[in-house]
Amino acid sequence: MQGDDLRTSDPALCQVYLEQAGKTLHGSYAKGERDPRLLAVLGLCDYDVGAKAEARSMLAAATDAGVARPAAYLDLAHLILEEARAHPAAANGKFSAEQTAAILKPLFAVRQRTRLEARGYLLIAEAWKESADRPLPAHLAALDEGIRLYPFDSELCASAAKVYAQWGYPAGAETLIEQGLKSADEKAARQLQDLRASLQTVK
Repeated sequence: MQGDDLRTSDPALCQVYLEQAGKTLHGSYAKGERDPRLLAVLGLCDYDVGAKAEARSMLAAATDAGVARPAAYLDLAHLILEEARAHPAAANGKFSAEQTAAILKPLFAVRQRTRLEARGYLLIAEAWKESADRPLPAHLAALDEGIRLYPFDSELCASAAKVYAQWGYPAGAETLIEQGLKSADEKAARQLQDLRASLQTVK
């Protein structure tokens, strides 16, 4: 999308472009067009302009139809994560098994087809950090995969390490902290060191 380039170079112009593009695309939708590619672009435009309910509906329809657009799955997962945070269904403000699975479903659909972006693995980490259910080592394999693909993404390393630490896998957390420190900026390094200190306190 042209809007993808504008988002970085001129955010204000990007907003105008997306709103105009959305009007044109919604016109096609109003005429009965239901091509999954149209639904995906509509959902992505709605997502970018903050129309979350509309984006949720369009992206769900597009991904249910198997549209070949990874961003549609990633943005849908993010919207489902936000919904779960607003209305957690398990005790103590945690996600239920169903909510966790709903977040992970579109992300794993992308993994089956192509390389998942780093932000996709971050969403996987966020889902497990807020889940009421303990992930098994097999569930954490996706995070290990993300680290192998993006070894110098300190944010991903930190998020994955927090999941490992939270759920009682200190050795895995320490490994990820060490990996993250190799490329972390000052802020990320402090967070990683704080996490390491908390692990040592537990010991």
